[in-house]
Amino acid sequence: MLGYLIHAQEEDRPATDIVGSHLSDLLAAIEDAHGNRRRIGFHLFNGLQYFIFLMFVSQAAIFGIRGSAGFLETPIGFRQIPFGILIAFSLIPLMRYAVARQKTVIMVALPLGFVGLYLAIHRIMRGSIADSTWVQYYLDTEVSFVSTWVEAFLWLTLFVAASGGRWLLRRHALRQFRST
Repeated sequence: MLGYLIHAQEEDRPATDIVGSHLSDLLAAIEDAHGNRRRIGFHLFNGLQYFIFLMFVSQAAIFGIRGSAGFLETPIGFRQIPFGILIAFSLIPLMRYAVARQKTVIMVALPLGFVGLYLAIHRIMRGSIADSTWVQYYLDTEVSFVSTWVEAFLWLTLFVAASGGRWLLRRHALRQFRST
């Protein structure tokens, strides 16, 4: 913003050419240029990055706990995938919202509620509907998130592509801001 004001001064233009007559319009333009965080594309790229990171961390944690096989031979529980998706696309954005708005109660309640939901779902599945085939598959199946170096490279490529998508959204928003 300071760069735009200095540029306007160098061209002998008044600051109102940059700032405009309404401060709220300027703030909205700056917020929009700061990553298009209200856009669905930004949230999808962000969630994809969080999901990939969470799955890698889950596999690394299980590898560290078991310590018997190599990292690539370490499977994770299938049930971690849907909850990883919920964390990446729901819990983390809601937590970021709560932190940005300084909503302390929400910052504490969201993770506790999520843990309670996770435990309740597994309690119900282990109890009353444990005989269902899909429940047994969900609870007992282990899958490899990263089982080869090629898969690791593909996940990393997808992670980098999501970063690039976020960068392109920011760049597009900055171009729109400059043209206003």
